[in-house]
Amino acid sequence: MNNEAKAIAMVMDFHVAIEKWFCGEASLSADQLLQYFSSDFEMTGAAGKTMNYQELAAWLPKAKGAKPGMVIRVSPPEVFSTFCYTLVYYEETQEVGETLTTRRSSAIFRTEKYGLKWWRLTEEWIL
Repeated sequence: MNNEAKAIAMVMDFHVAIEKWFCGEASLSADQLLQYFSSDFEMTGAAGKTMNYQELAAWLPKAKGAKPGMVIRVSPPEVFSTFCYTLVYYEETQEVGETLTTRRSSAIFRTEKYGLKWWRLTEEWIL
């Protein structure tokens, strides 16, 4: 599987896993979720808040079960790749009860010693 296909699979698989995590139905541990990410991962969320790998690791246990009934949908991603980096662009919709939010996401994956890892993530509100 090439890096473009791997990155798309990682985006889709991670969103299935994080939806279950938020719903409190996760079969994966926080450490297993963190395996998707580079140790120098950085994110800028839709609200402008930044989070690095250590902050993500501290936040995950608090988020488990925090949004029962949450449904996450991801649009078909667009993907662009270079030798070491793969950019995946997609839209993500989160639904919790009657609250619906949609964001554009740009995820950059980097080829590291142990495979492709989520390196950067930037989100922007749509709705």
